[in-house]
Amino acid sequence: MTVIGGGWERAIRGLVIPDVHYPVHDWRAVELMLKAAQEAHKRTPLDFVIQLGDLLDLNALGRWTANAPRAVEGNRIIGDLQLAGADGFLGRLRKMFPGTKLFLLEGNHEERIERMLDSQPYLEGLIDLGKLLELDSINCPLIRCDSQKSALRFT
Repeated sequence: MTVIGGGWERAIRGLVIPDVHYPVHDWRAVELMLKAAQEAHKRTPLDFVIQLGDLLDLNALGRWTANAPRAVEGNRIIGDLQLAGADGFLGRLRKMFPGTKLFLLEGNHEERIERMLDSQPYLEGLIDLGKLLELDSINCPLIRCDSQKSALRFT
């Protein structure tokens, strides 16, 4: 990608990671992708890493399991968050690419938390995806899927 503006032109390099779906992801595919990204970063540093949404699966909050508690027995949202957040996958990305801009876009699976809050508004303020994933601690903004105001800034 080339960014043009203000009388200058510069190529930018990035990594876009779609649909990991923790915890039901393919471990081998994730490891291969990270290895390839790290090798590319060694040659020419990345300017950005974007997790394109559906970082989490959150099957326990899905509409297909809403009336089937036995289908998700044993699933705990906290486990999904720990695998994916600051102490898991996103934290690993931050350590691998310390000077690189890191973004998490909210996908339809992460948006399940917002739908849950719509049906249980008394939990508002207790449950916040950015806080649960500890995104501030790794300098990773969450871009909401309904956001009209947020923009990704690479430079």
